[in-house]
Amino acid sequence: MKFSLNCLFLGEASDQSIPVIIGEEIIVDNNRIKYKDITVSNVKSLILSQRKIDCSLNNLKLWIVDRVSIDKNDEMLEKFSTEDDIKEKLGGELMNPRNFLSKYFNENSFNDDESKSAVHIIVQLLTTTGYPNKRPRLDFDNIPIDLSLPPTQLLHGTGYYWDYQEPPELENILRSEILTLYDLFKNNDRDKSNTPIFFMISGAGCGKSRNATELPNVLRRIFKDHSDLGPRLLNALVFNIPLENGTLLNTREEIKANVAIAKRMLYQIRTHQMISWAQIREDTQTLLIDDVLMRCANQKNVALKELTVILIIDGLQVALENINYGMNKSSLFYSFMTDIALLATNNESPLVIACCTATLARPFNEMIATSHQKRIFLPICSLRPPERDGKPIFEDTPLHNMLISDMGGNGRALEALELALKGIDFKNTNFASIAQKVFDQLQDRYIEWISLTRYLTPISQN
Repeated sequence: MKFSLNCLFLGEASDQSIPVIIGEEIIVDNNRIKYKDITVSNVKSLILSQRKIDCSLNNLKLWIVDRVSIDKNDEMLEKFSTEDDIKEKLGGELMNPRNFLSKYFNENSFNDDESKSAVHIIVQLLTTTGYPNKRPRLDFDNIPIDLSLPPTQLLHGTGYYWDYQEPPELENILRSEILTLYDLFKNNDRDKSNTPIFFMISGAGCGKSRNATELPNVLRRIFKDHSDLGPRLLNALVFNIPLENGTLLNTREEIKANVAIAKRMLYQIRTHQMISWAQIREDTQTLLIDDVLMRCANQKNVALKELTVILIIDGLQVALENINYGMNKSSLFYSFMTDIALLATNNESPLVIACCTATLARPFNEMIATSHQKRIFLPICSLRPPERDGKPIFEDTPLHNMLISDMGGNGRALEALELALKGIDFKNTNFASIAQKVFDQLQDRYIEWISLTRYLTPISQN
């Protein structure tokens, strides 16, 4: 292999990029092409073949992009959809299909690990048939699944690797609620007034995704000695459904909450890694949560009710298209809670432990319509100075301790602080420079919420 090109389809998250291997020769349409003769058009053929897309090469445009711009806009990549986005925000240059690949890339283009792991090409798929039909129709029933695959990762920052700090009250709340839920499950007595839907609600960066990630482990530890719940939780199916990172909810096209959840469930357990999230999302077939769970039960060769399912919906606020949608029970946002509740309370369903996270700038009861559905709000605590494998992340100095205190125990702010202080020579760096680095990191991580601070005005006045 000479090098590998990481190619990302326009509108997808960076972790969905596909590697296109360039060797001494490649095979296109059963023809062997030597490295020096490889053209951009040949690379198009490799991409279409790898993604199993049946379309003309003329319907594909390849753009060489700027690595720094890609990194800077990483969290926004799924929202980009136009040539202007590629050119203006990603520094894109259209690659001429007739040109040799060597005009744009050669072995010297990949001298370090960052260059090798970067996104090199944005793939723009042109279509005249509209969003839902960009991809060929999939056979959902026959996509191979593997229930041993790990749940979809909900967060990717450095804080993911810190030692978990469990809120002190969490264990008692979960112990009481899950024991009650299990009795209701055994007695076929679940309904919306007694079956809890758990919520983790807070402002940005407070640790909701981390706490949600740890929820299955906390439950397993609490009930490890319980004769029934211990084995059930140990073998539970854990579905992490991110509506922002990785599988961003497209509120213009994904208008049915049940289908949106089901497709993300299937995406998590699919065996065939060449089936991308975009292919599953854009397929117009209806796929329901019950369809996926029935496939799981059949795979395990058990009845549906013998399954235990931990369902995490992360980033529910993405479905909140404006601040009043939570009061509209026919809105997409509210339908997520409705469909989750229907699953959890149906006495024909598995034992379902459902938890939703949402970043809200106003109190929950001011934004969400009242309901008889039992809602349990799980605590999220401010963080102590973080550790990794029992070792402090930050040095124990007056300056470090002051900066840590200024972060207010906010996980994302502490992540920003860790990155800002990385590699700083404190003896030879003035405080203003350090403060600027911290400010820049914080602004980068909170830019979306800075514009929403007007919602906090009534709170700050009280």
